[in-house]
Amino acid sequence: PEIDTANKEGLLDGVEVVNFGKLEPQTLAWILPKNLTILSNTDIHDLVEIPTGQHRESITLVFAKTRDLAGIREALAARRTVAWLRDEVWGREEHLRPLAEALISVRRAGSQVIFTNRGSLPLDLRHGTETIRVYPNADTRADLPQGEKKFEVLNFHLITGANLTLTARW
Repeated sequence: PEIDTANKEGLLDGVEVVNFGKLEPQTLAWILPKNLTILSNTDIHDLVEIPTGQHRESITLVFAKTRDLAGIREALAARRTVAWLRDEVWGREEHLRPLAEALISVRRAGSQVIFTNRGSLPLDLRHGTETIRVYPNADTRADLPQGEKKFEVLNFHLITGANLTLTARW
């Protein structure tokens, strides 16, 4: 109720959908028709020790056109952000699709398909009943017949509730 009033008065530019390691799905549904900036934050105010292997708490990825404060501010105002928590991201398709496409390349090598991940975020791809995890900064091989396949990216979540789908050709 109070947040609805603040939004109607134009006082909100964005809302946290992830805070301190927890996704708030009802917030995603609430911001969708309001076209607010997606934010992923944490309320940690002191130094904390993160155990090995438990990296990436809440992060807001900002797709800025320039590498300066003005570029960050412009991207936030233009709603060019996604929420990142551990191995999962949430956002609008127009931001998740180019991110996923920039991370992955696919090529054929003999009887196998090689998925190359050029980024820091794993990609969990599902085609039919088969799931392939493409680890960060690594190649993953799979025995797949030649052709074109649609993959659901299980850890790239659209704010509409669906997962991103990609088409790969080899």
